[in-house]
Amino acid sequence: MHDYHIHSCFSFDTNVSQQAMCQRAASLGLDGVCFTEHVDFHNVDGFDHVVDLPAYFQATQVLAAQWRQQLTVACGLEVGLQSDVHELNQDYLTGQPLDFIIGSIHAADRLELCGGDFCQGKSKAQAFGRYLEVLLEQVRQADYFHVLGHFDVIRRYCDYADRSFPLSQYQEITAEIFRTLIRKGKGIELNTGGLR
Repeated sequence: MHDYHIHSCFSFDTNVSQQAMCQRAASLGLDGVCFTEHVDFHNVDGFDHVVDLPAYFQATQVLAAQWRQQLTVACGLEVGLQSDVHELNQDYLTGQPLDFIIGSIHAADRLELCGGDFCQGKSKAQAFGRYLEVLLEQVRQADYFHVLGHFDVIRRYCDYADRSFPLSQYQEITAEIFRTLIRKGKGIELNTGGLR
């Protein structure tokens, strides 16, 4: 088994070393990992969160050589999908030696999903429905990722008593999201983070 969605100290949201991540992966019996550090241009906090790519590539190559007998170590990114950053994302990614790219929604309508800002003042149906509309817009616009990340991430950060996300209630739009991904040859990440 491989874990292709992990962040290390090259990502703005963690300070854990790549070495520690590999040690943990090996202790869990994983066959490989792919670091997918966050890249979010025009983040709602007012900052661009980008990775020092030369340093990241060099460190990951060294690590891959160190661990080659126990783990495969791959180099990727998790790129934030927003309408106003697709050109920036494309320019940033072009020509880079990346093994894997996750495309993820971290904000919608300029409101953070993390922390629950996006859900404030909305019913669950309104928030989940609008989130899916934004998700569909983004998968239609972006072509530079391999898999769509954490499809139901809104559940993780909402404050509703019932955080279930029955796709049957949003069948038409979820079907169109999946059809769009299939047409583009994109995958859907199996993200178990919500189990925590």
